[in-house]
Amino acid sequence: MTNGYALTKLQRQQMCRARRQALQKAAWQAGMEAEKYNRIHSSTMESMEKQGLHLVISLSRQQGRCMQGNKELRAFRVCSGKVSTPTPKGHFHVMEKLRDHRSNLYNNSPMPFFMRLTTDGVGLHQGNVRSWPASHGCVRLSYADASFLFECCEVGTPVFVID
Repeated sequence: MTNGYALTKLQRQQMCRARRQALQKAAWQAGMEAEKYNRIHSSTMESMEKQGLHLVISLSRQQGRCMQGNKELRAFRVCSGKVSTPTPKGHFHVMEKLRDHRSNLYNNSPMPFFMRLTTDGVGLHQGNVRSWPASHGCVRLSYADASFLFECCEVGTPVFVID
């Protein structure tokens, strides 16, 4: 006896197939956009790598690297913005450093070792580092990585957010 809301086995299979196809298409499109972005900005990144200290944040890998020229000083895990509040991609510079910053948007939440990247509040700071994008747009770092980068980077340090 059905209540009119039950799906047949065929309908469930069709829905699963459609959902799988939609996810595959979205992943393909995201990959193409990331590839295009990296192709456009590769020459800028190469020239910056030769100049000195810089950070490279990979959104697709949820990883970061602190580089001095071509030499990697430190690799670290990050937690970037979720789909609804993504971390912006691009070439940024550390605009401001605040050791004990608090968010003016999210309930006065603590953001230790904050390094501002944009005028609207996106930056790098210490926080919960999950293995998937979960922040409101900032790049979260572990305590050890955040304190290292805070001491290492100065205002003006280039930051590349890619993928």
